[in-house]
Amino acid sequence: MKKALLVSSALSLGILAAVPASALVVIDDFSSGAVAQSITSGSLLDFQNGTMSGGDRGLKMEVTSNAFSLSYQVNTVTGTFNVSSQAGVDGYTQIGYGYFNNAGAFAFQDLNLNLSGEDRFEMDILSHDQPVSVTMSLRSAGVTQMITKNLPGNMVNTPMTLTYNFSEWSTINFADIDQILVEFNTQVSGDLTIDSIEAVPEPATMTLLAGALALAARRKKRS
Repeated sequence: MKKALLVSSALSLGILAAVPASALVVIDDFSSGAVAQSITSGSLLDFQNGTMSGGDRGLKMEVTSNAFSLSYQVNTVTGTFNVSSQAGVDGYTQIGYGYFNNAGAFAFQDLNLNLSGEDRFEMDILSHDQPVSVTMSLRSAGVTQMITKNLPGNMVNTPMTLTYNFSEWSTINFADIDQILVEFNTQVSGDLTIDSIEAVPEPATMTLLAGALALAARRKKRS
């Protein structure tokens, strides 16, 4: 029995060794770095510390128009990232990783994040009522490239996953990401709730890893 177990373990390890060194990387799940900010005009810059990539989240909010002097709000009080424009308020929010506050502006502080084992970003959006544009900007070795995706409205409490494939960036070295910046541009009176931002391996890698673990478990049970 012991010999069979050793053989099974060796085979399992061999299978696992064939799996590329990749894993899901959580950029931010908003479980730390609590924030609750509200403005009616102008802009605001804030930073939160936590378990997000780089250990810091930079936050910029700006109101571009406000018909009734109501508030534009951002908070993480439910462990999700929430943007809320009250009636007649138009604004945008940026969250950045790999930055620090330099006299009230974002300044570079390298993440040195290696995402060569992953192949896409996934953003889990739980709810949005109005159309919203989501721009993800990456910076590597002094080169910045951004991709914008537009989402339709009428998605209240309708979860969806917004995907950015790494192949969409033609000039970025994913083995050394220095900064990640995400901008949410909501429509007037728009609300948005996000659960997480992650870098995810290719599906084949995840399937192979799951299969290897299942095979190892079956062999161990038979022995």
